[in-house]
Amino acid sequence: MAPCEVTEDYYATLELPQTATVEAIKRSYRQLSLVRHPDRNPNPDATSSFQCLQKAYETLIDPAERRTYDLLWVGIRQRKKAQEERAEVSKNEQKRAAEERARKQKEQTAWLEQLEPLEKQKSEYETKIFEGSRVIRQLAAALKRLQERDDEDLRKESERNSWWTFITSPIYGKQTPETEEQKQQREFHRLQRLHSKSIKEKELIQQEANVHNFKDRLQDVTGKIAAVKRKREDARLVDEARMQERLRKEQEAKRWAEAEAERERQAKLRAEWEAESARRRKEEAVKLAARQAKEAQEAEEARKRARVAQEIREAQNKMLAQKLEERARAAREAAQKKKVQEASSRTIAMWFSDILHSDVPTAESSLVRPVGRH
Repeated sequence: MAPCEVTEDYYATLELPQTATVEAIKRSYRQLSLVRHPDRNPNPDATSSFQCLQKAYETLIDPAERRTYDLLWVGIRQRKKAQEERAEVSKNEQKRAAEERARKQKEQTAWLEQLEPLEKQKSEYETKIFEGSRVIRQLAAALKRLQERDDEDLRKESERNSWWTFITSPIYGKQTPETEEQKQQREFHRLQRLHSKSIKEKELIQQEANVHNFKDRLQDVTGKIAAVKRKREDARLVDEARMQERLRKEQEAKRWAEAEAERERQAKLRAEWEAESARRRKEEAVKLAARQAKEAQEAEEARKRARVAQEIREAQNKMLAQKLEERARAAREAAQKKKVQEASSRTIAMWFSDILHSDVPTAESSLVRPVGRH
């Protein structure tokens, strides 16, 4: 497996805060390496976990790499925190969605329990109204047929007893008069139709009353169903409004949290930038002080060398002057000596000359006289 990328929180990997010391890093690494080593860890991701641990230790134990990593750590921590928050939000949303589905299912079941008997009653009433209407149509048709039979009998009776039949009887001949039996039979059929008509009219009135009653009941049940549906729709609208309000609040909270996180991130970046700037200024000041100290030391050394050179030159000049003075003194002494010699030579020469020119000088005069001249 390839080692983990530099998107991991090495401090979290070592289970340490960012301010951990080198000794704490070494101690935590030794403890965790005993637990996460692939030879002791049976988990499938033991190798990658141990590689992450090694990479974290190698990065944080080196001061230069740790400084570089600390500049990236804020962004890594922010991404990790955002991922954790998204995971937590997703988990909460899933939980809330499951609870919402359970609540809606429960409400749906309650609505169905309310609507099912009403719908059943409505179906029964509609069936009874349909059957009653069919019976009413049948009774109306039967009453119509009976009325038509009565009307036909009345028409025939009127035709037999009309003046037109009496006037045209010589032409067309007289109709055969009804027998008593036919009259009784016709009367029997008329009475039977009248009785049947009376029964059917009563049945029709009863069916119409039943249908009207069922229609009233159907209207009442329909009103109840409509009320339940309106109540359900109102509850749905309330739920939607509450959901929209919650979503709006969540979005506002999310935007506020993102803005707050961004402000914190900017503040941390600004603080880190200021700390880094201060550290760089401090390093530059240290380097400048070191450079100035070095320049001062070099200047002092140069002054020392110049002073030594000056002293050497002065010593050389002094020695040269001494040599020149010695030479001059030697020359003066030589000249003085030469003068003395010359004077001595002249004195001797004069002495000899005096000796030669004098008769017999005495010893004292020969000694005193030259000295007197000299």
